[in-house]
Order: sequence, then C-alpha cells, then structure tokens
Amino acid sequence: MYFVPALHASASFGYTLSMRRFFSGFLFFVSLGFLFGEEDTAPPFPLIPLLETAVSGELRWRPDWPPEIPPDAFSAGGRAERGAPREILLAGGAGTFTLRRDEAGRLRVFPFFSKGKSLQAEFEYGRSGDIGSVKTLVPGEDPWRFEFPEGFLPYGGGSAVSLPVKASRGGAVFYVFFFEAPGFLSETWYDGDGNFLVYYKAEIYRDSSSWRVRSLEKRDAAGADFEDRSFDSEGNITELSSPEGIFTALYRLKRPLYWTRPPALTDASALADAGASADASAPADTPADAAEDLAASPEAPVSFILQWDERGYLTIMKSAETKEGDIAEYRYEYDLDPRGNWTKRQGLSMTSGFGLLIPGAGLSWIRQITYPETAPAGGE
Repeated sequence: MYFVPALHASASFGYTLSMRRFFSGFLFFVSLGFLFGEEDTAPPFPLIPLLETAVSGELRWRPDWPPEIPPDAFSAGGRAERGAPREILLAGGAGTFTLRRDEAGRLRVFPFFSKGKSLQAEFEYGRSGDIGSVKTLVPGEDPWRFEFPEGFLPYGGGSAVSLPVKASRGGAVFYVFFFEAPGFLSETWYDGDGNFLVYYKAEIYRDSSSWRVRSLEKRDAAGADFEDRSFDSEGNITELSSPEGIFTALYRLKRPLYWTRPPALTDASALADAGASADASAPADTPADAAEDLAASPEAPVSFILQWDERGYLTIMKSAETKEGDIAEYRYEYDLDPRGNWTKRQGLSMTSGFGLLIPGAGLSWIRQITYPETAPAGGE
C-alpha cells in the first residue's frame, strides 16, 4: 500500500507556536467553497470540525455563522424540563435546517455553518457509541460519504491513531488517516491511488467530557493556511481568525451581545433580503464610541448589537454603522410552545430615514420542535 500517514504526522507535529505565527499570513482558509467542494476537482474538506461538534453533542453558535440564522436557532431555552428536544426543524427564507438526536441524546443530524454557508451532516453510530458513518449534504451537489472503522472515537485515548476512513463522492474514493498526540489531532487525506492530498492538524484542549479545537492548520501542495480561535470562560468562541478576516463576539453567558464580521462576508442588502434581526440598545459593557470608531475606517468590520430580554429571547439586532436609507435594525416577536421555546420568530425591519426609524417588512422563521416523549417509539 501507498499510505504513510505517520511521516506527514510526525513532520507537522514538529511545528511550534512561533512557527504558526510566522505563517500567520496563511491562516487556515475555511471558506465553504473549499470546505464543501463546489467542484468535483476541489480538494476534500476537514472532518475534524464535524467530529468536534458530534462529540460535544452541542451545536454552538460561532461568530462566523450567517447573519440571517438566529443565534439561538438550535438551542432549547425557556422551560425544557425533560432535557433537550429530540428534533428541531428550522425553516425560513434562508433555507431549511434540521438538528436531530438519537435516543441516547447524541447528535445524529445537524447543520454545520462556516463563513456564511452551510452543509447538513448525518452521523450513524455503532453499538458502543463509536462513529460508524457520516454523510454530508450540500444542495445541488453530490454528497460525501465516510465509512469509519469499528471502534473509532476521535481523540479518545489513542483509539483513532492511523485508522483509515474511507471517503467517497460520486465515483471517486479517498482515504483519511487520523493521528492523536497529547494536545493535537491530525487528519491526512490520500486519493484512491495513495497519493497525498492534504493534511490538517488541530490543536485540541479538553472541555468537560469533550474536546475543542483551538487552531486548525492545513498543508497541501499550495502551501499552509491556519485558523485560530479564542474562547471566553464560558467556552464561547470570542474570536475566529482566518485569511478571510476576523470574526469576534462579546457574550453574556451564552448569548452574543456585540458581534463583528469581515465586510466582504456581510452584505447589507443580503442581510436585508434574508430578514436578519437587530437590537437597538448597546450593552453597558460595550464602549459608547465603538460603533463610531468602526464606521470611521473604510476597512471597518460590520458590527451588530444584540439585545435579549429577561426570558432569554433575542428582541433586537441593530447595525452599529447605519447610513441614511439602510435597514438600521430588526425587531423580533415570538410565538412560544408550552415549555417556553419559540416556534415562530417574526422580524420587523426598521429603516433609517429623515432622522426616524421607518417600519417595513421582515422575514419569519418557523421552528418545529419534537420532544423525547412525543417522538415516535424507537424512531429518530
């Protein structure tokens, strides 16, 4: 066989933090064009971020999510007395997304968002809880399918070392090898003839019973790219740096209060068309002149101020740098189920004009929530 993953793994693990900073201009590019393979000839995407989400059992909001997707779209707030919902189906103008758990509470189906786009991942588990197979779906494209060896548990004390994962898309077959070391998890791809394609290395840290990715490095024939992440004490991602720019967020507990995105990835007209919501009052711990400072720079990131009520519902999301005639904010109203989780979110746009805020149309999101006791017996 042609597979020699240990050579690539050992070489990459020799890179130090200082060397990563030396290559800071190549910060890992996780645009969805690369990540999800828009063309049949596109290189494969990293599995590590998908595995991180599946193992954590939680779909966490990140500051690189599309602006139109509600930050609390897949969380069960309010009074969920009997645990997390079995399924959340989210539908609106930006598409339809599904999060589904099995009877053991593991994530079976979930959307994965990065740099403004998404895919839908479907996981199958073995009897012992190991990952058996994964399928990823992008509308209009052939799905990727992954078959994992028996007993595969990523970053689980050596169980994933050098075990081949078979990947296929259309008629093409690939092989992926994982290598574990203290604080690191690597992923190396080969084509069906054993030719090296791409290598990823993730710096890992433990988060309760799960693990989180601090940085993700990519190396292939084109060179090296990196993505770096920063976290707060609650485990929220406060900064995500890549060649596309820097995403940041300020949180109170798990809720984003102040959010910035690279201007190239946040089109104001697209935000308006998608019906994203906005909030009008800045949090007390946000500097009063922050929006003015950002707006003064032609390269300033696009910033949003979010306001949540005492029940935990997002009520307003406001643009921090509004011009005359632009949509200044969106205001939200909700329909709730008996447990206090929202099932409909109606956005009302407010446009800035003549020193006033003029109301306009907005977009609704509908959530269909299935709880464990109402799920079909033995079903997913």
